[in-house]
Amino acid sequence: MNHAIKLAAATLSAALIVPAAVALAPGWMPGTAIAMGQSDLKGGTVKLGEVDPAAIPTAGPHAAGSICNAIPIGPTVTGLTYSIERGSAGTVTVAGRSAVPFSATGTAHVTLPAGGGLRGGQCADYAIEDLVGDGTGENLVLAATPSFNLAVGSTSIEVNGLPVYRFDALSDLARNGIAELYHAGALALLFNDDPTERITRIDGSVSFPGASSATLTGLHLLEADGDPVPNTSVSISDGEFAITGFAALDPEDWYQVVLVLSAPLAGEPMRLQLQGTFAP
Repeated sequence: MNHAIKLAAATLSAALIVPAAVALAPGWMPGTAIAMGQSDLKGGTVKLGEVDPAAIPTAGPHAAGSICNAIPIGPTVTGLTYSIERGSAGTVTVAGRSAVPFSATGTAHVTLPAGGGLRGGQCADYAIEDLVGDGTGENLVLAATPSFNLAVGSTSIEVNGLPVYRFDALSDLARNGIAELYHAGALALLFNDDPTERITRIDGSVSFPGASSATLTGLHLLEADGDPVPNTSVSISDGEFAITGFAALDPEDWYQVVLVLSAPLAGEPMRLQLQGTFAP
């Protein structure tokens, strides 16, 4: 199967818009939604922007923007978890569908309709209602984390995304990625950017910088189309792991690394370090 597609060749040109002071965003008028602009998902959690509590409108949607899947390849984004710090919110509406309430902990998980998720390059509008500051006068911070439904063996699981991992034989092979997780699993896209050498082995480690006591319980290596990579052998010990035996990852190709955890993290961070071994 030929899945030699370079991420850089198809990266969207739209820039992430995070106004430094949303209250002064161009076009803002009292009583209208604060414009959050466009935010690009690139694997892990993306900051949508900050809101000055003194600028929250008195009626209508309080904040509105668009969110785009800026990874043109890989699985479709099937869910979005919106989160808020230094305040609270009532509901979030995505693509004009039913409003989803925020929990007492400041999160709202939106399930995108079957067949209607965000494929690479696609965007969806969102609107957030009933923003309230925490009384400190500090800006509210809004963020979103994508999730994916993946088939692992005979089971379908929902996992959160991690930043993309890109390797080549001449650079430092170790790469760290950290993201907020709301589900009991994570997805890392691993690219071989080396022009001549193949990746023959993958080593890594998982840690939890926050308060989570979750552990790594399973790991799967998938083709670009989601099929398991044949002949893969996985060993896991105290958060460290090795993936061997698979067909070497050719230059400009990519695999999906799926990590299964013992429990959801409820927004706590997970750190994943990966390292590739190269051979001609």
